[in-house]
Amino acid sequence: MYRVKHRRWKIAQFAERWWWKRYLSKKDSTEYREWKQSYWLNVLQKIGYEKDDIHGRIADIGCGPNGIFQLFEKTHQISLIDPLLDDYIFFDTFKKPSKSELFSMKIEDFESKIDHEFVFCFNAINHMLDMSSALKKMVNILSENGTLILSCDVHNWSIFHQIFRFIPGDVLHPHQITKNAMDSLLTRHGLAINQCQMLNKKAIFSEYVWVCTKSPA
Repeated sequence: MYRVKHRRWKIAQFAERWWWKRYLSKKDSTEYREWKQSYWLNVLQKIGYEKDDIHGRIADIGCGPNGIFQLFEKTHQISLIDPLLDDYIFFDTFKKPSKSELFSMKIEDFESKIDHEFVFCFNAINHMLDMSSALKKMVNILSENGTLILSCDVHNWSIFHQIFRFIPGDVLHPHQITKNAMDSLLTRHGLAINQCQMLNKKAIFSEYVWVCTKSPA
């Protein structure tokens, strides 16, 4: 089973790298960065946050080339963690935050004694090799009473959830999950769900965002 899961993940990583390279090759880098910053500000506003509400050290997990980290690239200490980061740093749209540490690796392998007041993981957890191990590491690097803000595409229909689990029709996402299953995964790892909102609705998937607090040990 592990070999099958690892093979799916490697294929998904290859597809992810190819997708971003193709997608961004058609974009003006300055215009895209400006659009992406507006996008991230809008996401924060949807969940009741302003940019100034984000304080302390930040981790952006599965950050991609233009994650939410770029809102804070001049102001915050940031940990960027993504197994494809060594590729993304050469993209024209990527700009290394001035107070950042870059880790081109899986979050499952990440070790840190530094706590983070905010951990972001946008539309990335179902790209990871092991969702449960990845979430455990996110909780481990979160400060006591720190905030995890995580989004994920979840299935709208149970029949498609079952089909996609057995037939790899979604090559970018090696994991298929429902909203209820994500709720359970978060709470099992010691997180209190403060809110959950839909960000985008599509025919088969909808993207939800969860705002969670780490419960005291």
